[in-house]
Amino acid sequence: MLWTRPTKVGERARLLCRAGICAEDFEAHIGELRAAFEGVGAAPDKRVLVYCGGGIAATLDAFVLTALLGHNNVSVYDNSMQEWSNDASLPMETG
Repeated sequence: MLWTRPTKVGERARLLCRAGICAEDFEAHIGELRAAFEGVGAAPDKRVLVYCGGGIAATLDAFVLTALLGHNNVSVYDNSMQEWSNDASLPMETG
């Protein structure tokens, strides 16, 4: 994925991949999933916006949050960082 500005996605990036939890194992790891999302501020009583490079991979996070963890206020940023990085006026952590 190439973005028009260099970026440092940081702790917000792909919790599930970093945790090494595969799709077929989700139900066995509900506690870990809940802790991982809540650890970055994605609590059930908050609005959660998930994103990735283009808005596709983030749908897995949205699925886990809604279908498995019971969140009701989850959105996927369609086109995600690909769109965001094209606008130099928007804030972005780089480096």
